[in-house]
Amino acid sequence: MAATISAVAVLGDDDLLCEILLRLGFPTTLVRAAAVSRRWLRIASDRAFLRARHPPRLLGFYYHDYGLGRPYFVPISQAPELAGAVRLASSVNGKFIIRDSRDGCLLVSGFKGCNAVLDPLHPRRNVAFLPQPQYANLTAFFADDGGAGGVVSLSVFFPLGKTSVNVGIFQCGAWTFQQTAAIDVPGTASVVGAHAPVQGKIYIMTNCGYILQLDLASISLSVIQLPEEVKTSNFKLSCGEHDSGFFLIQGEGCLISIWRHEVDGDGTHHWAKVSDTFCVQEAFTRQEDVTILEADDNLEYVFLGLNQSKCLISLNLRSRTEIVHHEFTANFIPFSNIKPLMMVWPPVFPAAKEENVLEE
Repeated sequence: MAATISAVAVLGDDDLLCEILLRLGFPTTLVRAAAVSRRWLRIASDRAFLRARHPPRLLGFYYHDYGLGRPYFVPISQAPELAGAVRLASSVNGKFIIRDSRDGCLLVSGFKGCNAVLDPLHPRRNVAFLPQPQYANLTAFFADDGGAGGVVSLSVFFPLGKTSVNVGIFQCGAWTFQQTAAIDVPGTASVVGAHAPVQGKIYIMTNCGYILQLDLASISLSVIQLPEEVKTSNFKLSCGEHDSGFFLIQGEGCLISIWRHEVDGDGTHHWAKVSDTFCVQEAFTRQEDVTILEADDNLEYVFLGLNQSKCLISLNLRSRTEIVHHEFTANFIPFSNIKPLMMVWPPVFPAAKEENVLEE
């Protein structure tokens, strides 16, 4: 009886229940816990709780060596709770290139000769084919809210010390195109990558010491200078958690540095170093330099390549745990295409049913 009373006292306290639900490691487990009662469902599905305590989680990543025909899925965790999702993500077939990944969906080109949106975690859903945009595009992304918000494509031009971007937006079954006004830029640059839209902005990385910020609302460009210490284009961006802006992850030799981009009240851009520079042990042991290939959207994982060994490494930035993926030998590291696959967020909670969900 005393044990029952203690359990009721604990589980009847919303704050303590939140702490219990916080310790559930994966969204799949949280969805199962929500079936206990309406109260558990209410707390588990609260958007503020999810955003603060259960942000989007990485399921794994797709690796595509351009010498191979198809992408391969590599899970980050072997937890039994994720076995079903991993199996579905691994079952994607076909030869195509993944342009973007968001909320469990893939934006791809070359799928049966077309651009398309795939939903590997929900295989019964039909493939959504997209018409070819009128202009050749540098890259393409889902809009901020995933496939429901459409697709954005970019073509970047650098005419005579200036730059402009042709922006294509696919919504309601059709493409529309707009051109930004040209702005002055330092030097003649080339694009080395771009980050998917974050709060209505796309960040285009160049090899000339700056990032182009494209505002999708105003279709306008501005220049963000890189930190003075970043001398090469061996970096990637991550948007981080909880609307915390974006971060730059830099590789130099066998070392990793992380910088947070900040904007003052007067609109001034500056960078703050997040933590001490640290060493990638596998690269140090092999006496090789790391190439930054990709980063996830939580500032949790970064994916590295070693050019001489032709091996891939996933690095947990929080625990600094390294995993060498011996199942792959990359033919040419700089052309290895890695796209993280995040779990669907927010989790989809089933509606409460009278016959199998308790009131409390």
